[in-house]
Amino acid sequence: MPAAVQALQGAGEVKAIDVSHYQGDIDWAAVKQDGVKVAYMKASEGKDYVDDKYAQNRAAAAAQGIVTGAYDFAKPGSTNPGDVVADAKAEAEHFLKTAGVTTGDLAPALDLEDAGKLNKEQLAQWVKTWGETVKAATGTTPTLYTSPSFWNSKVGSADAAQGFKLWIAHWGVASPTVPAGWQTWAGWQTSSSGSIGGIKGRVDTDVVKNPSSLLVGA
Repeated sequence: MPAAVQALQGAGEVKAIDVSHYQGDIDWAAVKQDGVKVAYMKASEGKDYVDDKYAQNRAAAAAQGIVTGAYDFAKPGSTNPGDVVADAKAEAEHFLKTAGVTTGDLAPALDLEDAGKLNKEQLAQWVKTWGETVKAATGTTPTLYTSPSFWNSKVGSADAAQGFKLWIAHWGVASPTVPAGWQTWAGWQTSSSGSIGGIKGRVDTDVVKNPSSLLVGA
């Protein structure tokens, strides 16, 4: 077991960030020095897009002892709007191919901010299918990033929620709102405009709770 992963055993809440190509080249040594223990990074979007900083970020963060996880920016209905299940499977499979999820990674994550043209019932099915596809491939319950307002207005399905651990985006509050379908949160994005050493400009900052429970193979 890598030392960075071992260090998370028994940890309560740890400092985290999530990044993509928008942050440019990151000085991961400085990020570590700022106290960041885990980081999610964008791997893919839709069926075809690959974040061109993913491989670089993953390797450089891991070299500094930061435990990493990959996320897919969801584009529901973008490839096969007539077949929600096939569309979700295609996106999940592209993500899995791109992310290269392995033991000791953070659970793979779905970043859900875009409903496309799907209604609530269709989007709930899309989310559920993506989660089932990723879990079948990795053996790990994935994580779903969403905000309370988006989830309640665009999905609102306790059934779909059951297939994921919750990574909630709720800024400027003392404690985040947990939508129906979940009992608690695993990750909490506290800001979209944080400041972290080694990163130019603003970055998403997070808290991850009981991180060892999010690890692939845990």
